[in-house]
Amino acid sequence: RMVSLNLGQYGMKGEGLEILPAWAAKSQDYVEAYGRLDVHCVDTELSSKRVVKELVGQGHAVQHWTADDRGTDADADAAHWLGGRRYSATEVTGDELWLADVLEPMRKQVPVLASWGLCVRGRIPTTADAEVWLGTAVDFRTSASKAATQLKEVRVQRSPPLVEVYDILEYGRQFYRSLVFTSDTIWSLHTPSAGELLLHSDVTASWWLAAGQADKVVDPSPSLIITRQVNDSLGPQVFIPRRFLHGLLPDALLERYKFWRSEGPGAKDQLIGDEREDRAIPTRVYVHLERAASGVEATVHRKTLKKPMKQQAGRRRQLFAEEEGDDVLINLQRGSPGLACLLTRLENISHILAWTVGGSAGGIREVELPRLRLSFTRSGHRLHCNQHRGFWLMERVSPATVQSQISQWGGGTVMLENMAGELMVIVSALAEPLRAAGSTAS
Repeated sequence: RMVSLNLGQYGMKGEGLEILPAWAAKSQDYVEAYGRLDVHCVDTELSSKRVVKELVGQGHAVQHWTADDRGTDADADAAHWLGGRRYSATEVTGDELWLADVLEPMRKQVPVLASWGLCVRGRIPTTADAEVWLGTAVDFRTSASKAATQLKEVRVQRSPPLVEVYDILEYGRQFYRSLVFTSDTIWSLHTPSAGELLLHSDVTASWWLAAGQADKVVDPSPSLIITRQVNDSLGPQVFIPRRFLHGLLPDALLERYKFWRSEGPGAKDQLIGDEREDRAIPTRVYVHLERAASGVEATVHRKTLKKPMKQQAGRRRQLFAEEEGDDVLINLQRGSPGLACLLTRLENISHILAWTVGGSAGGIREVELPRLRLSFTRSGHRLHCNQHRGFWLMERVSPATVQSQISQWGGGTVMLENMAGELMVIVSALAEPLRAAGSTAS
């Protein structure tokens, strides 16, 4: 088969152009990645497991994979830890006790966690910012009554205490994590939309909101992979649907950018984020992945794009040139704990973006809370509010008289101050009051 394109005319030999097949047109992944339905395609590969079609003249291709029937043995990483050290609360001692202190209260209040036999991935660190990954394999019956196994990973964070559950999902014969449960929506990078649960700590006598479905299982299903070729330097790129980045990148980034994984030799181990909508100041983000002793570490860089000249107005955003310099995202789960605790009075950490200047040790330069349409820019030693001129974020302890007056908001506030000594109270519209399950209104 041959397909040639010359001045808008197509020449074909044998089988040729066809409209976009239904398995692509009806896929949410395709709609999110590219979306155009008025395209033609041609077959470039036909096999028993995969069909590849090129979108003519679009620089994109789609791959349809059959459901994976290889079982858990196909995931080489899972095979490494499923036979490892078994977790038992009675067997962690000494400096490792923090793991049981965080995990066991969750296992009591979320029964499905207690029903799993968990294996520890690697050693149990004992530092103040320690985290541990545990894994399990859950057997279930599919909707077609076939036996299947769902791999799950549990991430336990020491401070602030946090337990997250991730599903391991196959997609185009690759395996991805996707967060499906968090014990505290304030401190997770993703907030599942279903299954809210109010939990209580007997130690601190405090409440927090969990969300998600830890017991959720997913039937093996066909995959649709979307690829593109922007330029030779970046090589082919594979679209990564948003669900496979839940819990790994903040929701605020996933809502603004679409991410593609580069497979070219000069950009391997890198995700590229293109903005979903046009912005007054266009940007692009890069997620650089590096293997470390504790696993894979990611660094998120943001670059401002140069707007094209009038004669280049129709140019695709993926080809916009970049300004010099970049910003680097700070992981608020680990860095700047004081500022993180202050800002989480207003918003979940999934929607707080703190940026510093790339290659600089100058601290946080900019903070964004996009859902609240609130942002701060550093000037000197203060974070000045961009929406309230002359006011900056008050990071010192406020006077007792002021604290008593703002206590009516239940702690969901931050204070701004200015040179005249005036104070402004910022209250989040997202800070809805919660009532413990089973309690009655007074």
